[in-house]
Amino acid sequence: MKLSSKIVFSCITTIAIVFSLGSTIMLYQNQRHLLDETLKQKLSAHEIEVNALESKLVQDSLDHLTDKGNDSDKMNERFKYYLQQNNSMKNRQNEGYVLYDEHGDVIYSDMSAVLYKKLKKDAFDTYYILDTNTATYSIFTSKLTAGNLHWYISAAYNIEDVYQERTRQFQSFLIIDACILLFSYLLLQYISHYLIKPIQKLNETSQHIALGNYKERTNIQSDDEVGELSKSFDHMADAIEANMTQLKQQAEAKEAFMGSFSHEIKTPMTAILGFADMLRTYDCDVETRRKAADYIYTEGKRLNSLSHTMMDLLSLNENTPALCNVCVDDIITALKKYYQGTDCSCRLEFICASAVVLSNQELLFTMLRNLIDNAIKASSERQLVLIKGVVYERMYQFSIIDEGIGMNEKDVEMALEPFYMADKSRTRKQGGAGLGLSIVKRILDIHHSHLDIKSIPDKGTTLSFMLEVIPHEN
Repeated sequence: MKLSSKIVFSCITTIAIVFSLGSTIMLYQNQRHLLDETLKQKLSAHEIEVNALESKLVQDSLDHLTDKGNDSDKMNERFKYYLQQNNSMKNRQNEGYVLYDEHGDVIYSDMSAVLYKKLKKDAFDTYYILDTNTATYSIFTSKLTAGNLHWYISAAYNIEDVYQERTRQFQSFLIIDACILLFSYLLLQYISHYLIKPIQKLNETSQHIALGNYKERTNIQSDDEVGELSKSFDHMADAIEANMTQLKQQAEAKEAFMGSFSHEIKTPMTAILGFADMLRTYDCDVETRRKAADYIYTEGKRLNSLSHTMMDLLSLNENTPALCNVCVDDIITALKKYYQGTDCSCRLEFICASAVVLSNQELLFTMLRNLIDNAIKASSERQLVLIKGVVYERMYQFSIIDEGIGMNEKDVEMALEPFYMADKSRTRKQGGAGLGLSIVKRILDIHHSHLDIKSIPDKGTTLSFMLEVIPHEN
């Protein structure tokens, strides 16, 4: 059963129970009140009739004190006469009399046989309700006294109108109840559809997301619990979309990385195998042999550099080194010593302020070395490569500035991608593989920093990043 059907069924059931219970109580109270009022009226009429009869009998007993007053047979005849007179009246209110003597023997009765058979025997000085197959009666019994004689008279009064009114009210209740339930059903169908609509939207959106449409949103604008659920659902969908986009980008980057890596290995390996096979197969002259060996050595050296770079990058991805206090002067000294032992054709100049930064000695050295190597590869012989360090309050900015070939906007955007090279022939010629800035980016991620690249083609490039300065007291 759907939620909307459950809501309608529950509400209809509740309305039916409450309305039926309330109407039943009201009908019962109305019927009871009407019955009480009717019984009072019948009792009053009965008392008037009894008092009138008793007055006549008392008068007869006084007028004929010597003869009729004490003659029970004659007084019984007078009583019958008065009852017959009442029966002949057009405004008669009762349905007949039963007259008993003081011993309970029936003297006179003008009730119908059906009603007479159902009378309670010896039920004197009381009243009760008697139900026959055709009607309902109230029976009143009273005692009359005239002189030394005593009688009991029972009178039946038709009160069927009270029960007919109850039946009529009950039928009206059934009709009204049916109309109310029908109207409530139609109204609840509309209300439940209105209330369930946001939930249906949530369900449809979740199905679309399950099918891969991660941009689908509910966009339900309400301040109730469903609105809060919708907002939470949309936030969850945003997170899922972001994660899926990230996973897709990572998968694409990994695929591109593997393709570039395979290409970077395949190209020099093909050349190495070709020159090695030539040296093994043919008897070459000394110059050809020297060129082939030189090419094999150069490409082998580049493969060795590539393997070391890959190991550095993998180690950064698997393990995150701890950061500590690092003296900038120590790093600069190590870099100067490192480049003094190389055949660097550019002019290196270090202008760095003394400070202690939050970093890792090996990571900071590797990062600066890669940036300097990139600057050297982009520069011509005797061009200046400036390594600059400036303190800005609580931050330390490193800048590597060269006067080399520079990059356009597209190259700047792609510079941090693995194996990307703005000038591939120049980079490969100098033993590069396009992984230097990828390593720098990964190291800066560990430092929660980023690399800022400013470059103008044929004018040079400035690479800069910020690290946190450790106060002197620490």
